[in-house]
Amino acid sequence: MLNKKIKYPRAKLLVDLIGICAFIGIFFFAALHMSIKANTDEWHISFNLTGESIADMVAFVVLVVIVICSVVVSTILKKMRKV
Repeated sequence: MLNKKIKYPRAKLLVDLIGICAFIGIFFFAALHMSIKANTDEWHISFNLTGESIADMVAFVVLVVIVICSVVVSTILKKMRKV
């Protein structure tokens, strides 16, 4: 949603969309690497990042960094008001 009171509304919208896509990517990544182990007494849900390749870890870290950066940039753009 575009806010007309901020200085760069389209840039903020673009940064927000990139952050949302990266956040959805994190959930998709987590769903692919999740496992559930159940016994008669207890059950465990685990999230495995130590796969056969380091590309999984790098992709996850890149997505997290994109989300953090988009939140910071979005907050900065939100604080910039029109004069």
